[in-house]
Amino acid sequence: MYTLKSIFIKTPARKMIQIKEDFTDKRFDPDFYNERMGKILGQKLDGAKVRMTITVWQDEADTVVVSGFEEGFTFVGCEDFEMVVIRKPRETVRSEKVMDAVSLPDKLDAMGILRGEVIGSGVMQKAVDLQMDAKMWEKDYERIEGGINSAE
Repeated sequence: MYTLKSIFIKTPARKMIQIKEDFTDKRFDPDFYNERMGKILGQKLDGAKVRMTITVWQDEADTVVVSGFEEGFTFVGCEDFEMVVIRKPRETVRSEKVMDAVSLPDKLDAMGILRGEVIGSGVMQKAVDLQMDAKMWEKDYERIEGGINSAE
């Protein structure tokens, strides 16, 4: 009769870290995320491979600095780093209040209420200024157009 014996032979292996984050339910805050990444970077990553996937809103994708993450992981000994930023488009949902609003400040206010965001006073003032500029341009256009038509 034969007896089988198992022997564990330790072979060299690389550490693989996979990080997946979804920031579509909250705003991507680089300071908060850097603090969180500091905990991961505090681990021993000599020779490790890191694959990182971050999902952010399309309009917030520019706040993700890929080179900064790459430098951080390389600094702590990571051998291979790959980062994928998934840009998720926001759906433009228009409510009746936004569509019924006449002025730009009213539209911004309605959109802020719809999204649950507070529109800053500086943004609202800029909207008022733009609205005034548009009315001024309309009057100038009508005056110029009237002058051209009367000359013919």
